Amino acid sequence: MKGLPCGSLVSEPDARPRHVVAAHTDWPWLPTQRHGHLARHPYCAHCGMVAHVGGERAAPMGGLVNRFAALARLLEREGIHVTTVQRRLVIKRLEAHGADDTFAISADLQDRLFSEAVAAYFPIKPARVLALERG
Repeated sequence: MKGLPCGSLVSEPDARPRHVVAAHTDWPWLPTQRHGHLARHPYCAHCGMVAHVGGERAAPMGGLVNRFAALARLLEREGIHVTTVQRRLVIKRLEAHGADDTFAISADLQDRLFSEAVAAYFPIKPARVLALERG
């Protein structure tokens, strides 16, 4: 599903807004994260959200679901039972916090949102979630 432009009114509950990149000549000059030098940054023509540039890109929602499925198998091996309801709640929380917005968030922020979503529904700390995934 393509979704609607993020400036549109969303009438369907499953329709996700999508960002539309503004013309290159309109991109603002903003400081970079590493060196503080100025560089042009793309942004959404509808909502004004500046795109994340540089570093690792965030995964789409399908990648997050697969990531959680792999983590659920690890949790089961550790003796933590994962119910269908918990799976749905984690995915809903990720959606509610915009973890699937690959336009605006970095992989680091997505990792933090993911670990906090899992920790909210399981007896595990966010730092342990990332440690379990890394092996």
